[in-house]
Amino acid sequence: MTRDESLLQWLMLLRQYGLSIIRDVPTEPGMVLKLAERINFLRNSNFGVLFNVESMPDPNSLAYTAVKLNAHTDLVSREAQPGLQFLHCLVFGATGGESILIDGFAVAERLKAAHPDDYEILTTVPVCFRYQDKSTDVMAKFPIIRLDSDGNYFEIRYSPQLLAPLDIDPHLVRPFYRAYQNFTLLLRAAEFEYRFKLQPGDCEVFDNRRVLHGRAEFDPQSGPRHLQGCYID
Repeated sequence: MTRDESLLQWLMLLRQYGLSIIRDVPTEPGMVLKLAERINFLRNSNFGVLFNVESMPDPNSLAYTAVKLNAHTDLVSREAQPGLQFLHCLVFGATGGESILIDGFAVAERLKAAHPDDYEILTTVPVCFRYQDKSTDVMAKFPIIRLDSDGNYFEIRYSPQLLAPLDIDPHLVRPFYRAYQNFTLLLRAAEFEYRFKLQPGDCEVFDNRRVLHGRAEFDPQSGPRHLQGCYID
């Protein structure tokens, strides 16, 4: 928070590996904003600049429940996905709820090697993602594995609960679902998971365009689980 040299070293490691965990962040509400602002301007969304991740009644996202949340990237229905996501643990007394992080680029490489036809489909066929609740309706159309102009990985857009009804050529429907299934099976393979339990004061920071995140089911009756999060570009 005070040395630019340390900040640069951390950012270079974050760029290389796509994820990091910062320890001993003060467990004060809003502290995650101060950490993120050390790097860049905050990114707003329909969830607000600062969002609270905890089980709540009438949730508008699976993240705000206690059920298992399969690994995904955030805000896939937006024109531009956020670059970095911060999740800061304030309180964790619940049973279960382990965090899951997956390097989507590594999984894409495995798909490319094992199923090149599926890789071709997921990198070239745009599909619609849509988020809708009582006050928001946003949609974007991109390939699930997106490459840049040099053919390098640019981003993974993967969130099954936000995949809209397919709007693609009919002859591509079956091949797309085959490719989507094979990619999903790889994403859920234990060998690609980094699974851990956040402790109060931990802040996980990851590249939302590369690293998928999720969590195991937890029991809200066993104790509280409260994270605060934000995004930057």
